[in-house]
Amino acid sequence: MTLQSIIIPLTPERPATLPAYVGREAHAWFLDRVMARDHRMARILHEGNALKPFTVSNLLGEPGPQKDGWRVHPQGRYALRLTSFDATLSSFLLGELLPNLPDHVILAGVPFYRGRVVYAAEETPIAAWQRWVGASSFEMLVAQHMMQPRQPTGFRLRFAAPTVFRSNKAYVPLPLPQLLVQSLVRRWNAFADIPLHPQVVDFAEQHVLVSQYRLHTEQVRFRKGGRESVTPGFKGRCRYRFRKHDGYHTGAILALAAFAFYAGVGKQTTMGMGQVRG
Repeated sequence: MTLQSIIIPLTPERPATLPAYVGREAHAWFLDRVMARDHRMARILHEGNALKPFTVSNLLGEPGPQKDGWRVHPQGRYALRLTSFDATLSSFLLGELLPNLPDHVILAGVPFYRGRVVYAAEETPIAAWQRWVGASSFEMLVAQHMMQPRQPTGFRLRFAAPTVFRSNKAYVPLPLPQLLVQSLVRRWNAFADIPLHPQVVDFAEQHVLVSQYRLHTEQVRFRKGGRESVTPGFKGRCRYRFRKHDGYHTGAILALAAFAFYAGVGKQTTMGMGQVRG
């Protein structure tokens, strides 16, 4: 299927402390693996400012990172999550890349043993991993959310990683409906065979409301060489409500909310930000 979300379990070889965010390192590891298997695919994924059809998470695990970094140990359970929302890339991941991963993953200088890749919830007993794996297609999302005679009055999202939007040349660390839908429509229309009308964004601005939320802000510090950049973000849960139903636009937004699980939301989704589920 075109839409894929998989988990790569990791176990550190020894106790160690990592930076709180290693999304940049995870992103680099992923692209190095692609390069090792297919130079053409790697060049496509590297291309300039083009929308990327994948996401890579920050290191996942419990308990999460603290202010002074992430202390990992061999008894803990950790993982990386990869998603794809392009048919060619998904086929490459499933048929070529994932079956040939090396036994070790190195993040921020710390070596991890790689466990068996998890493709479906029933393949792992770990509940935390079960919630983050799955597969679907654009056609299935359309059928599930746009072809139903009765639609729900709203939807909810859990922003599990720091999320931020870019608007008017400024960062916006708020789950505003129009920015959420705009981010998802761009990704959907770039890779789906079933395009959505751009007016869906206008509908979201006028007729989708935030009804409940439990959010907090959290900065992401990315390291590159000896330099560090800081990106603002928000995490938490948000519930949205439709104040108008019209079939097409309502269904399209519900499909986009489901698509967010695979596509991520906002900026830097290939480096661990914007990880979302319903």
